[in-house]
Amino acid sequence: MATDSESPKSVAPPSGAAPELRLLDRRAFVGFPALEVQPGLRISDFALQIPDVSFPFNVSAGATRYQRKKLLFGCLELTVDADLVTRKVAELAGRLAGVEDLRLHFRPGYLEGQGRLPAPERTPFTFKIAFDADGDRLAVYVYDVRLYGFSATPSVQLPGLLSEAVGALGLLPDVEVRGATGFSTRVLPALCELAALSRGYKVPTLDTARLSAAEVSSTGLRLRFAAGGLPPPAAPDEELMLALEGARAFADAEGLVAQGRLAEARQAYLQAGDAQDAHPFAAERLLALLVADPQAHDLALDVAATLSRRRDRSPAALWGEAVVRERRGEGARAAERYLALCALARRTSEEAAAFFAAEAAARSSRDTAPQVAVKALHELLGLKPDHLPSL
Repeated sequence: MATDSESPKSVAPPSGAAPELRLLDRRAFVGFPALEVQPGLRISDFALQIPDVSFPFNVSAGATRYQRKKLLFGCLELTVDADLVTRKVAELAGRLAGVEDLRLHFRPGYLEGQGRLPAPERTPFTFKIAFDADGDRLAVYVYDVRLYGFSATPSVQLPGLLSEAVGALGLLPDVEVRGATGFSTRVLPALCELAALSRGYKVPTLDTARLSAAEVSSTGLRLRFAAGGLPPPAAPDEELMLALEGARAFADAEGLVAQGRLAEARQAYLQAGDAQDAHPFAAERLLALLVADPQAHDLALDVAATLSRRRDRSPAALWGEAVVRERRGEGARAAERYLALCALARRTSEEAAAFFAAEAAARSSRDTAPQVAVKALHELLGLKPDHLPSL
């Protein structure tokens, strides 16, 4: 999250701040005060565990007597302000290959992203980001990608495009792209080095370090790593659970998507079974690949209809059908699907998704169904009262 010109190694601890001894569950720690890495990025808690402690424990000598000893990793908590992330994303304008107008919004429990695919279509899209543990690494999942217009680039490729851009631009350390669902990064070693060495302590080994909490709020992100920590509790997000389960179950097909071998991936998902019987993840992946091919739109509508019967709140079935029908000139029916998608997004506070869905509904129906277009414009103004095109 820091650029080369903002290297953490140059940061000094606050004057007067000193480590302290902490006792917890018959364990002893050297605890450190908060440290600002840069404005908006803060190590809010850091502790090293003292090995081979016996009780009663002598605290009179203070924490400084452990400076020359090799201590164990205890915990590290990082807080990232939403404003910092917003600024960093804005600085990327024009540097992301294949993605334009990228923005991130902090929602309760996840990040909502939006952007546009390049010309000529400049198709809007949205996605979500969630975090999980991957050993001592931080796993970042990009999921629930939705398109709001036709594009020859399938939605299933967008997580890979975004992940590769993060690695190529050096936005995070040691990025590893993981299939077609996101990437992992090793943020902990550099943070530990900064937090320990800047106070005169040795850097601990991180063999037992695990992500134990990942909390997203409207104000920012909180990550907590702990020794032997349990992974964060699973978020009650049906789309995320489906993406994680499906990525494991269909690893071979996902590998083909990640490699850009889309025709083979499409065949692999076709072989996963009839849409009525296939895993919902496989049906949604197949639908996304079919939507990008105008020659396969009849089959795409069949898959979307089957999927909507199986999952009545499937965003993929709604946007997939809407895109196909708009492409075929069925503006009124496309607008109905877009409006249903807008309503679904509004129920879950996905404001960017709701806005783009309403905008697509207005666009697709303005020449063929004026009453539907007016309804879509009302939805737009409900989301953005100052939206000048709607006014």
